[in-house]
Amino acid sequence: MQRTLMIVLAAAVIGGAAVGVVWAATGYNLKCLNPKCDYTGKCVLGPTKLMDSVDGYCASCGKWVNLRWKRAGGEAPKPIGKVWAAETGKTLPVYACPNCKGPFLPVTEDDKVKNSKYGAGLKEGEFLLHCPKCGEPSLMAHLEMFLD
Repeated sequence: MQRTLMIVLAAAVIGGAAVGVVWAATGYNLKCLNPKCDYTGKCVLGPTKLMDSVDGYCASCGKWVNLRWKRAGGEAPKPIGKVWAAETGKTLPVYACPNCKGPFLPVTEDDKVKNSKYGAGLKEGEFLLHCPKCGEPSLMAHLEMFLD
């Protein structure tokens, strides 16, 4: 059953890539590679064919969260504020968590860690983020599935 599902997913991705852009949110298994930290989790990042999204981690409730809305005719959520990030010099939108209404920042491509002692041995489809528990650039995101 699982093998059949993987073949169908692979065919859909390859077939979609041949036709044009494939919109698919991506599910990741998360594991901190810092031996002093035991953080694990799951998250979904990115839009789907019919839905757009803002995805991030809410430090108030300790959960990965998603705000989703219809691409056609849907209304994007309004930020509850903005913050200036001294590390990058960018002004970033802050959104309300759908669970606890606490603030969260979206996770973007810019948040992927470029250089880290934890990065050796990463496979294709894996990348690092900063861990929400220990703060180290050691949170490995391992591709689990595509969602559309």
